[in-house]
Amino acid sequence: MRERSALLFPTGNAMECPVDYGCNVSAWRIGMWTLWGGLVLLLSIPVNVYVLSTSLPGDNTLGLSRTTLDLFMYGGGPMLYVITSLMIPPLARRTVRICTGGTCPATASQLMAFGRVFVTLLTPCCGIVLLSQDCFAGWLAFWEPCNQEASFNISFLAKIVIDSGFGQYVLFHNFELIQHSDVCSPRYDRTTSCSRAVIDTAGSLVLSKLWFSTLIGPLLTLITNTETFRTGWEWIVHTFLRQKRYKMSWDLDTEASGVVMALECILLFGFPFPAMVPLVCLNLALHAIAFQISLRHLSVLVLHESAPPIISLWISHWFGTALVLWSFYDCGWDGRLLVYIGVPIGMVAGGAIPLWNFQDQFEQLDNQNHDSGMAGLVVPLLDRDMGDSSEESPGAKPRSDNHGGVARWSEQIAVIPSDASLAQPATI
Repeated sequence: MRERSALLFPTGNAMECPVDYGCNVSAWRIGMWTLWGGLVLLLSIPVNVYVLSTSLPGDNTLGLSRTTLDLFMYGGGPMLYVITSLMIPPLARRTVRICTGGTCPATASQLMAFGRVFVTLLTPCCGIVLLSQDCFAGWLAFWEPCNQEASFNISFLAKIVIDSGFGQYVLFHNFELIQHSDVCSPRYDRTTSCSRAVIDTAGSLVLSKLWFSTLIGPLLTLITNTETFRTGWEWIVHTFLRQKRYKMSWDLDTEASGVVMALECILLFGFPFPAMVPLVCLNLALHAIAFQISLRHLSVLVLHESAPPIISLWISHWFGTALVLWSFYDCGWDGRLLVYIGVPIGMVAGGAIPLWNFQDQFEQLDNQNHDSGMAGLVVPLLDRDMGDSSEESPGAKPRSDNHGGVARWSEQIAVIPSDASLAQPATI
């Protein structure tokens, strides 16, 4: 199966990743994911503050003023874009290099996908469930009046006069209208709709981030890929960071995880936010145009090709389906039984049919190779190392040439028959 996936998605030169990926879970893998999990938790702190800003008032125990909370609330989209697009990719690549000693584009792409999903989708959704007034109302724990005893104890002393044949009796009784725990004890409120709060808050954050990425992202890409910007940035890195071999490049693993992230937004919030579907399509189209312009006219150096992290799409698909089912149950909408039955069946069928066809196509390919006496297929990969001594793949042609580095993309697959004398490149 690994050979089949490599046929469709080249994962990079083996020299870039010296760690043996055929082994089981090992110490380096556990250490890498542990380190990356800690970094992602730190990067998710601003998103948690955004979630707090939607519920927390200015008089809070965290010392956050109303101005600060409003800044996070209205600047959530640009803030999330900076974290996911400008901070997560270089940190993921640095983490892989520290733990493996190589670039490992496939592993770096997986770390990027996990970090983006965690910061963009999981953190706000979980934070809203815990903190929102419509869910578990956890924000009350940070409200100053709730940290003062008896702040909401409201009672009154009533005088009761009773006339009887034996005389008049006067009684006094203290009636408690509201207790402190009635207001400040976080609990899940079934009279409200928690699913709507999740969709409203988290969906609005993702939508604002997509708008910012669509309008600013392609323009920023073109600016950063100009010769003037590249020269200035490389000078800064060479002078102040003392990395003399640094060359600014376009990283395909970052682009792959970015495309997957956009599709994950549709899978999770496409149902409650129909406008998100055309927005994501526009986002992908503009980024593709910016990519082609940078590649053909700005002569960017393309590095770190990797397979897209498909597993994260399945996870988002499952979460999106669960969100739909939860919304129908939580809001009490009509047609719940049809949704409970039809949506899971459609999800399973929608995933099984392409996999079935995918398996049939590979079985046919295997049969054709076996009948023709071919021993296997060798997939030429992208030669990223500038000036390395690895052999070039047959039929490969230069993709771009910048600063002495040549990135080559193979448009042919070298077919190696059992008889070496019959070896010829076969074009797909």
